[in-house]
Amino acid sequence: MAHHTLATAWPYPSPADVLSAEAPLARLLPNYEPRPEQIKILSAVADACAADEHLVVEGGTGSGKSLAYLIPALWRAVVDDEQTIVSTHTITLQEQIWERDLPLLQQISPRPLRTALLKGRHNYACRRRWSQREGDLFGTLAPVLDWLLSTETGDRAELAGHLAAQGIDIQEVWPLLASSPEICLGAACPWWEGRCFVRQARRRAEKADLVIVNHALLLANVKMGGGLLPEAERLIIDEAHHLEGVASDQLGSHLATGVLQAALQALGAKQGLALLHEFIPHLNELVAPIGQTNEEGITTARLHSTLWENDNWSAFWSLLNLRGTNLLLVLQELLSNQEAEAGKHKSSHVPTRARAMAIVGECAHALRQFLTCDPDTWVLWVEVNNNHRHDYHLFTAPLAVGDMLAAQLFARFRSVILTSATLTAGDDFQYFRSRLGLIHLPRESVQFLVVPSPFDYRQQALCCVATDMPDPRYGRTAAEISDFLYALIPIFGGSILALFTSHRLLKDTAHQLYAMLQDSPTCVAAQGLDGDSTTLGRQFSSPQPPAILLGTNSFWEGVDFPGDTLKCVVLTKLPFWSPGMPVVAARSEALAKQGHNPFTNYALPEAVLRFKQGFGRLIRTSQDRGAVIILDPRAAPGKSAYSGAFLRALPNPDLFVGPRAEILNKLAGWWGQDSEEGEHCGYC
Repeated sequence: MAHHTLATAWPYPSPADVLSAEAPLARLLPNYEPRPEQIKILSAVADACAADEHLVVEGGTGSGKSLAYLIPALWRAVVDDEQTIVSTHTITLQEQIWERDLPLLQQISPRPLRTALLKGRHNYACRRRWSQREGDLFGTLAPVLDWLLSTETGDRAELAGHLAAQGIDIQEVWPLLASSPEICLGAACPWWEGRCFVRQARRRAEKADLVIVNHALLLANVKMGGGLLPEAERLIIDEAHHLEGVASDQLGSHLATGVLQAALQALGAKQGLALLHEFIPHLNELVAPIGQTNEEGITTARLHSTLWENDNWSAFWSLLNLRGTNLLLVLQELLSNQEAEAGKHKSSHVPTRARAMAIVGECAHALRQFLTCDPDTWVLWVEVNNNHRHDYHLFTAPLAVGDMLAAQLFARFRSVILTSATLTAGDDFQYFRSRLGLIHLPRESVQFLVVPSPFDYRQQALCCVATDMPDPRYGRTAAEISDFLYALIPIFGGSILALFTSHRLLKDTAHQLYAMLQDSPTCVAAQGLDGDSTTLGRQFSSPQPPAILLGTNSFWEGVDFPGDTLKCVVLTKLPFWSPGMPVVAARSEALAKQGHNPFTNYALPEAVLRFKQGFGRLIRTSQDRGAVIILDPRAAPGKSAYSGAFLRALPNPDLFVGPRAEILNKLAGWWGQDSEEGEHCGYC
């Protein structure tokens, strides 16, 4: 555990008093007013820590969750000399805490607050790697040397900004610098004492009161059995609805044969290439008889445990496993020889070799896991794009992570605080408890709290459900969606975000809108066609944004477009995962074997949580106003047995249910325009 300084007197009667109108914090924030919701969360966090209990708290948008859990963490540091780790999923929230919230706490803390931002090893430069290249590369990469001489962190993000100002892409140089476990010499490294960036970062974290990390590093620490993070007393997990997914990703693996082939070619590894080419035909034989092809031309073959009951399959798997093991041995030999080989190559080849070696290391780990994990407790599958028949993707994921999280994460801390705006599915936390393993902890040791958003959704948000759209289970056309989106433009003047669950339908809708708007200054931007989610997010927030932004999974959550940037969100379909997805299918089968209904115990709660996230894109501040339109008739009251599960999950917006023509007229009037503008829609 962390021990920093002697405990200091806390100048407030309780943690909650920090948020009072008379406290110093109020003088630091313009127009500050105490929020009852924030005080309620803060008090619950403080009580949980005082009682050494765990707390799960769903705080609605605008409830002030981050300060509500950071202030009790500050209290524990100042009064009891305790350390807290704070984990987030998104960079956006991590930056908000690091750049806005923690500097604020510094100003109200009775003693200097020690803070640390800790990242995964690959985010830090390795001085030894650079020293081996410096003589060859000094002429062209002098800015890197300048940075290395001045940086205190060795952080990739810091170097990226330094190089960008000089027109250099960090991707050109980072493979020469990045630290990795495969090449770390530990105490044998000449830079180990006092000059290793990774070691310095971990030492800062050991001495810090508050350590900020992301979920990936938090779960990597669990996977390794510790050693990456300090042994803190308290853990706060924000964006906790992502924890199960990140745990599955961290424990799982992914190997792309095309990527591995390119790396082996860059290294001139002829033996590795030969063995890879022997391995690939067996993957084709695996996929051909059991694969299922989706609308995007991706064939997926899940290796469920019953396959091994077939003697022919077992014999085939033994042969595939033998070919894969031979390939794995060669990859491991390449990795063990990489340091000796590095000095033999010209400087112009060094970046390529460094990138290739990093890829080989990742592929070796993924291949080992694919060949050795137990199909009864793991999900294994192979994917291939029918347009690239020689590029196979091998995946593994744990069937469940709850037991691991309960035993190896939650049990290691005196208190764990889990929070998000979307943790309840229905009226309780039962689904979240079961998926994250909280049901394995003593019931009295875990407290639960729901704090609604302070926003007036009845006045700020209109939710419409279209009853005359075709049921998406039985097919629908992009024309129906594009016609409706086109009709929204004169009502809102743009600022429309349409969320899809199908890449194919998104692309078809985009092409329809391109044609409809080709003679208009109004433009549409589609994820995957006009840029990635990061690029399109910046464009949508720019002074000249596209009128309509079409997005898939990454836009359903984690993006903020406050104010007039976003006026209308269109949910094209209730966000059920496809039942054919390997992890979904495997977990559904496991529930069925246990006597549970997979739909009500897994598919529906997952969809409700994603639905709440999608709806939550609209109202981000108390000044925002706009509409959410659901183009799935199953959400209308009485249209399906589960429509109520979705509508009850909403934060009490104004609700309108009807055909598209009536919705457009309602929107025109509600948005404050003449309703006749809706008559150009083609539905009236």
